[in-house]
Amino acid sequence: MFYKLMKRFLVVLLLSLYILIPFSSVNASSMGVGIGSGKITIDEDLKNGMIYKFPNLVVINTGDVESDYSVVISYDQDQKELLPPSEWFTFSPEVFRLKPGESQSVEIRLKLPIDKVAPGDYFAYLEAMPVIADQAGIATVGISAAAKLYFTIAPSNFLVGIFYTVKYFFEDYQPWTTIVVVLGGLLLLRTIFVKFFSFNLNIKVKNKKDQKK
Repeated sequence: MFYKLMKRFLVVLLLSLYILIPFSSVNASSMGVGIGSGKITIDEDLKNGMIYKFPNLVVINTGDVESDYSVVISYDQDQKELLPPSEWFTFSPEVFRLKPGESQSVEIRLKLPIDKVAPGDYFAYLEAMPVIADQAGIATVGISAAAKLYFTIAPSNFLVGIFYTVKYFFEDYQPWTTIVVVLGGLLLLRTIFVKFFSFNLNIKVKNKKDQKK
């Protein structure tokens, strides 16, 4: 009796492994993504209020199953360049499906606001990744491939250019710039104080006769 029960248990276990192992291996290791270019650099200076079309980004399905993909903006935590907000960018198509080995050319557009745009050098990653649909809508999968994007925004006018040049100078050389400004301010206040105010302090020591009176 015990022998028959063990035999049935082993048969059920082998059947379960036969069904589950292929299914789990396909889902865990089949997705992949690649891109056609690792770097996009825009040579011309960009201006406020304009719309620019950047070179397309080619996304490739390097896996062995059909998957949905999208492109998003991401950043380097320690980058020295300015961060372009993701709201400036639009991608077309936003989500697309690729079979194994297929590729998709994604159009990239940048729309700069008219005001409140800091001039300077900008950097971001164009990150392509597989996505899957969940109950909340779209969720990304933890694999990706990214291209570096560089571009520069010019000042809207001469005064704005001077303002941001001074601003970036102070930010780059902190805290010394603040120390120099504070010391310069104190020196200026001292000069003004000495020029417009004078004090005549007379100290008179009473002699003993005066004290007795």
